[in-house]
This record gives sequence, C-alpha cells and structure tokens, in this order.
Amino acid sequence: VEYLRRYYYDTGLSNNAFALRSLQELVAPSQILSATDFPFCPEPVVQIQIDALNSYDGFDDAAREKVKRGNALNLFPRIAALQEKK
Repeated sequence: VEYLRRYYYDTGLSNNAFALRSLQELVAPSQILSATDFPFCPEPVVQIQIDALNSYDGFDDAAREKVKRGNALNLFPRIAALQEKK
C-alpha cells in the first residue's frame, strides 16, 4: 500500500463520492487529478462527471481547484509556463 501512495491518480469517469472518498483514504488531494476521458466519453457524461466533482463535499474549494487544474500544472511545469504567458 505504501508504494501506491507515491502515485498520482486521475478521476476519469470516477468523480463520484464513493470513488473519491476511497481514493482520499489512499492519497492526499494533491495527488488527485480530474479527468473526463473526453473525447472518448460522450459529452453528456462528461458534464455529469464535472457536476459530480463540483458537488463533492470531500474537498474544500482550494483542494477542488487543485484537483481540477493546479495539480496537473504542478506535474507539467512547461504547460504551466504556457498558461502564465496568456
């Protein structure tokens, strides 16, 4: 289990309370990244996933923003640098 705590996890099609709470038992929100599996997942399902993440009560606003965007930018600094140029 300790080995699994080193990884980062995405939430592709798993933005429901059961999956997110289970994942939080393993890792901190700083190791969770939002994902939707778009374009392979139909757009209505993508919206359901986004809504589920936004309504999940296990993250405060700061943690939710990190899961949605900040953690990925920390993992990929070159993309973060491109975002800063905008």
